[in-house]
Amino acid sequence: MLDLARVRFDPFEFEAVKRLQDQLLASNITLILDPTHTRKKDPILNFINPHIRIASMDAVLAHHRGMKCSVIYSKNIPISYMDAEQGCPFYTTNTYWFYEKPPIDIIPILMVVHSRATYLELTLNALAHSLAYDLDVPIHIVMSQPTEDVRTVVFKFKDKLKLFIYETENNVCFAGHNLLLQHLRPEKFIILEEDFILPQNLKHIMPYWVRIFNERLNYFDVVGFSTSVENASANHFSLSTKTHHKHTFLYDWYNNSTSLHVTGNTLCTTTKHYLKCSQRNGPFYITPDGVLVSKSTTSICSITGYHIGFNQEMDYGISLHSNRFPSPVDTQVLIDYQTNQKYEYTLTDVFKLLDD
Repeated sequence: MLDLARVRFDPFEFEAVKRLQDQLLASNITLILDPTHTRKKDPILNFINPHIRIASMDAVLAHHRGMKCSVIYSKNIPISYMDAEQGCPFYTTNTYWFYEKPPIDIIPILMVVHSRATYLELTLNALAHSLAYDLDVPIHIVMSQPTEDVRTVVFKFKDKLKLFIYETENNVCFAGHNLLLQHLRPEKFIILEEDFILPQNLKHIMPYWVRIFNERLNYFDVVGFSTSVENASANHFSLSTKTHHKHTFLYDWYNNSTSLHVTGNTLCTTTKHYLKCSQRNGPFYITPDGVLVSKSTTSICSITGYHIGFNQEMDYGISLHSNRFPSPVDTQVLIDYQTNQKYEYTLTDVFKLLDD
């Protein structure tokens, strides 16, 4: 009987599904695009998403035929189904599945840090954990008039991440992203704020998330993770404090939907789209996250990051909506630690990148 496999997928994962299909065909296995399809007398391999792979597929199918159970779980992942009369699942401690690195380019992650060293260390620790299998992802950090504690944390991660470090003598706040765009001139980028903790299981359910984000930019203006609001401060009680039910190893994409709460953390976009959405107002001359999302087609993942910044009032005694942001002057100097040189930039010149 023909060997079959089925896959759970999002309509905008076409390229990933095609890669999986081609690899299965090379093993004489036909991919069915119905994630619920089963057979009574023969098992069907199950892929919980098109990025996962199952090792020793012939052995898994043969094992399932001999057992005739309803489903085989490998380390809690269902890898093979059959509409068997016994209906009992079988759990194996052997790991038959893994994630294949997508043949997609990596893109840089941009950060601006100032004084919240504890938040920063937690954020960088989670980021390093999430990129354990993709350590070539470049992280560009602007230390904006940093405290000594912040400086210590940043350099602590030099050996854990592919880190590029910059500094401004003044606290430029959000304008740090403006300076990085002018200095690096990236085609695409991800903004990660220093108060957003990526979940520990991200390493296991989307280890190549930067590449997956990049591929989804073929269809959307903005891609990102959703934001937890369970710890929302009093300033944010108007937000929905409920989040969607999540499966440990499954994630969903919400395309052009307002179902999930989104903040500026992990938003991935192109430089040209980001600047086109800007209101071009000072003092930072950037695009606020709310403006960016409102002017974009979006694809937001149900994987939720913990916005520890909501805890600021509790941890630092500072309201999230207090007047705590400086107004940097238009001309700023960026110190590049890679070249040990200083570069002068005018914040309003960032929009010249649209002419390139």
